[in-house]
Amino acid sequence: MSISVHSPRHVLDSHGRSVTIRPATPQDRDALLELSDSLSPRSVYLRFFSSSRSAAENYLSALAEPSQGTGVTLLAIQGPELVGVAAFEPIDAAQAEMSVLVSDSHQHCGIGTLLIESLVDLARNRGFSRFVAEVLVQNGPMMTVLRDLGLHFESSIHWGVETVTIDIEQIEEFTAARAERERASTAASLEPMLRR
Repeated sequence: MSISVHSPRHVLDSHGRSVTIRPATPQDRDALLELSDSLSPRSVYLRFFSSSRSAAENYLSALAEPSQGTGVTLLAIQGPELVGVAAFEPIDAAQAEMSVLVSDSHQHCGIGTLLIESLVDLARNRGFSRFVAEVLVQNGPMMTVLRDLGLHFESSIHWGVETVTIDIEQIEEFTAARAERERASTAASLEPMLRR
């Protein structure tokens, strides 16, 4: 399904392919539900801590609605396809809860990282200093994404859930890691031309 575009940011994934990141709108509800329908049972469990597909549908449908607070929902679009979504909602004046979901077919391509980078920019501009995320201990790939961002974080584990508190104020390492990711993505985008 094609996605309407509003305030887009054009970036490259880790394979050098173009990705558009922009805020969600109510017109994106059907595309978000299609994303939910495409998820494997394991992806539903890892993201929603439940095998209930209705939990995924309800959550993703709600993300299309305007936030009542100062929260943000961002979409990642590749071609006509919605491939990822990320959001934050305020917990208090200093911290916000962050969540990320990437379609099964586009995982391990840097989509989640690109979404989080954009969330960090927006959250810092709105005065937040920390993100909080809850990750199942089985979700090693998500923890790898968080570690590789270049942001300092602390975590604790209770009942199989790792609660991660991420400092988004100290961004020197984050900025350097981001620049290196952008260089690598640009190089990957040039490879097809260099092979000719």
